[in-house]
Amino acid sequence: MRTTVFVCGDLPVIIDGSRGEVVVDGLCRDPGQIKRLGVTTDRAVVVLHQGAYDLPAVQAALRGIDADPIGVQILDSSSDIDAASLLDEIVGLSARASAFSGSAPEHLKPVLPRATTRRGFLKPPAPVYVAVPSIDHRLCAAGDGCRACADVCPQNAYRWHAGRIAYDKDACVPCGLCVTTCPVGAIENPAVTPGMLEAQVRALVDGVDGPIGVRFVCSRGVIAPRSGWFDVEVPCTSMVRGTWLLACLLLGAGAATAVPCAGSGCPLQLDDGAMAANDLAHAVLSDSGLEPGMVSGVEVYEQLPLYRIEDPFSSDRASCIALALARATGGEIDVVHPASNVGVVEIDASACTLCGQCAKTCPTHALAESYDGDTVSISFDALSCVNCTQCVSVCPEIRRGAISVTGRISTAMLDGGRRELHVGTIAKCEVCGKAIAPAPMMNRIGDLLGEEYEATMAVLANRCLDCRGRR
Repeated sequence: MRTTVFVCGDLPVIIDGSRGEVVVDGLCRDPGQIKRLGVTTDRAVVVLHQGAYDLPAVQAALRGIDADPIGVQILDSSSDIDAASLLDEIVGLSARASAFSGSAPEHLKPVLPRATTRRGFLKPPAPVYVAVPSIDHRLCAAGDGCRACADVCPQNAYRWHAGRIAYDKDACVPCGLCVTTCPVGAIENPAVTPGMLEAQVRALVDGVDGPIGVRFVCSRGVIAPRSGWFDVEVPCTSMVRGTWLLACLLLGAGAATAVPCAGSGCPLQLDDGAMAANDLAHAVLSDSGLEPGMVSGVEVYEQLPLYRIEDPFSSDRASCIALALARATGGEIDVVHPASNVGVVEIDASACTLCGQCAKTCPTHALAESYDGDTVSISFDALSCVNCTQCVSVCPEIRRGAISVTGRISTAMLDGGRRELHVGTIAKCEVCGKAIAPAPMMNRIGDLLGEEYEATMAVLANRCLDCRGRR
């Protein structure tokens, strides 16, 4: 894909176009010049004065040259930034734009801009088109009982209806929480895909001399530039995961942090997510014997030993990032934290009936139900668990504490493979030998029915449906 960089020639810093940038005088005042240049491009980066342009007009100009405005990276250039840093920012954004895979009509949501320029007051307001997520129902695990997106959405844009998740685009902010919470990667926002994030971070790390800091910032806010730090915009930093920060360190950054909404002026005010991400990464670094200040957002440190990892920002890579960090440092990690997107499931055998509902609902198949001869078991693979807690939500014996999930990054468990959590026998028909149900389940039914229904229970526990009418 070809990426074209358009730069407003009125910027205080000098960009001479020596790297192929298209420098246009007065671009902020008249974005329509982009169309009149006669340039056709698949992807674009537009560098403009901070807050001094009409975004709807910029988007209209980009559509006029067949550039998808959702994938275009717009850099609000602060007067405090120097030319070298600005060029480095352009390199990162160009890589991100090149990794954009396109959008569809369902990804576009028109909204009226919160602010406008003085020039904008002279004409009717035009909407800004923002990117919203979509659900790939082929991947979605709602049919098995998953409700993770509905549980986390602050705007109630998701709800379960008729066996699937219904999404209300009008209610969506968007903030991105659903994208990083979905345990199977069925929800995607085309403006902030894992591939785009990885491309930008890698380009910055590879293109800038010396260690750099990476700041995840809300796209709705404005934050002052800081020497040695480069910003990666996301819809809201509430979507950032602590393992993302660790991934940046493994990719070669000397520091990484998520700036809370309040720190960048994002109006959503979902500070808890960013703060929890920083705190989790801080705890993991401390447990690894590394400098926890690498995620404090203050100082940039020397690089860690690089460790190659594929798709570090994908929803299912948290376990791999933890293992990679442990191997890069030669140690082990064992951190319990509620914000961990790696979990550990435990089952209380005295309360579990081996009904298998947890395994049937588990969207990542970390839990599995297995029948073998006269026994049935529930097993768990920590490497696949994303701490979504959907298994807890569906457990019929949760009041008795049958199952629990703890946010825990334990490299020993991640390396340990699948293990059995509970094993029980199967009640079989005394007539034909067919399996009826797990014995713990039948015992529980008997406890609930009580002594009054002992005769009924004797039939239920000893004969299958086909044989209950026989003498």
